[in-house]
Amino acid sequence: MQNKPYIIWGMSGKGHDASIVVFKDYSVVFESYTRDSEHDVAVIEKIKHDHGEPNLVVWYENPWKKMLRQWWDGHKNVYASNNISKYLKSKNINCPYTYVDHHRSHYGHSFQSPYDNPLVIVADSIGEFDCTSVWYNNRKISSINYPHSIGLFYSSMTQASGLRPNCDEGLFERIASENEIDLDLKDHIKKLFIVEHDWAPLFKVNLHKGTDIRISAELLAPVVQSIFEDLIINIYNHWTTKLNCNEVIFTGGCAFNKGIRNKINIWVPANPGDGGSAKSCVWSYLNG
Repeated sequence: MQNKPYIIWGMSGKGHDASIVVFKDYSVVFESYTRDSEHDVAVIEKIKHDHGEPNLVVWYENPWKKMLRQWWDGHKNVYASNNISKYLKSKNINCPYTYVDHHRSHYGHSFQSPYDNPLVIVADSIGEFDCTSVWYNNRKISSINYPHSIGLFYSSMTQASGLRPNCDEGLFERIASENEIDLDLKDHIKKLFIVEHDWAPLFKVNLHKGTDIRISAELLAPVVQSIFEDLIINIYNHWTTKLNCNEVIFTGGCAFNKGIRNKINIWVPANPGDGGSAKSCVWSYLNG
């Protein structure tokens, strides 16, 4: 590793969770996490002043794969929105940059976990293509691709209840804990959206586009939380049995959900979302 740069910045953002983690001598010396869409130039200049110019930036996702998925999904101006080199220069960051695939960045938390060789389950809205992935022995052993997304399911149901997607999921979960499950409604929601499978979270529609259903949060939240937990437990049970491994990490945006932590034996990093990937992408890069 002696050939790797002395000062590395791990970065996430350009849309949400704009964060920076500074590594010096391969140890973390500074962390800045935000929910902002872009990095603040004043903050960047202060980090440079305090910790030195970066020799290398490690970006938390693969812009080329993300661009391909967005183009496939019908997005416009996909190159401009994924031009990381231009973005970094606009923030007065002029060193080289590299990147780590989105779910491999989340997987990087395993290198700072209490386990030597854990099973890692990553679940979020969308990586580049991956929405759920399973890792073991430092490699991805299975994945479920867009649009089959547990995160998009949870966010779209949050919106269907009248709350804000990608913002109010924590409130939605709290409402779930305060209300009883309507089993008939749970069966109805499963028939509308869920493809039955022994472990894979598969969906009948692309929930990235939302849904037209509208149901009060008091009714919908406990049902969706229960389905969410069933989906994660199915993944957990299948792979812990298949690999005979009970040391399990759960990360990605879905790991912010607190209810699932009481149902299965998992270790969750302090910041399992994209902001936390500003740190874990560097661990993946250094251990890749």
